[in-house]
Amino acid sequence: MRAYIDFSFPGGRWPGRFVFGEEGFRVHGDDLHAFRALYPPPADEAATTEAA
Repeated sequence: MRAYIDFSFPGGRWPGRFVFGEEGFRVHGDDLHAFRALYPPPADEAATTEAA
């Protein structure tokens, strides 16, 4: 069984998702720009993109 949390964020039209046991978050491709504007990836980490 997988546990997850759906979340909203300012500027997002669709919910994002965090899945326990996985690394990172899932954000709809339409909302990727708004999500990155609020939560930019750390400078020392490569940005990964996963659009739902």
